[in-house]
Amino acid sequence: MLFECPYCKAKCQFSKLVNQCYCQSDNSYQQAWVCSNCNGVIVSRFTREQDIRDAQIFPLVKIKPKIKTDKLPDNIRNDYLESLENYSNGCYTSSVIMSRRVIQQSCIEKGAKKENLFGQIEELKIDDNLKKLAHKLRYWGNKGAHPDILLGEKIEEKDAKVAIDFTEKFLQYVYVIPKEIEEIEGEVEEKIE
Repeated sequence: MLFECPYCKAKCQFSKLVNQCYCQSDNSYQQAWVCSNCNGVIVSRFTREQDIRDAQIFPLVKIKPKIKTDKLPDNIRNDYLESLENYSNGCYTSSVIMSRRVIQQSCIEKGAKKENLFGQIEELKIDDNLKKLAHKLRYWGNKGAHPDILLGEKIEEKDAKVAIDFTEKFLQYVYVIPKEIEEIEGEVEEKIE
């Protein structure tokens, strides 16, 4: 069976370890598997109606930051990492809410004075494309935080993934790239002196 390994991150073949077990409390089946790449062990959980390829896998695959988090202010880094943790644990609504919080924390940290996030984003002295990106994140976060906006819909994995991708792009341009440029300029000045 082909799975993504939560240990070595490879998408590879897994072999069954033992026969599947039936859980009477929730009418599900569990199956232990071993990764052919690193020998890590996972357990799949599925119902009779599910295809085993759509099974829940434990431990959950953790997503890693795609940006240099050491370039972020502490409060923004913590909220961003919490968003990733929530996503990794299947808590997609709280993941998009934390992504929105990252944007609002960034606006405040950059000196925005307005009361609501829309106004705070508009106050930022950033490129118009970044503002559009920030407003998309505001929309995703509002969708997660306000059930009256969803009207019966729910935040799904793909929604949270989009919010995280947008958050990473925003943070890359607002914090990471400027910090790296500042560091490079400092190195160049030291060599000149």
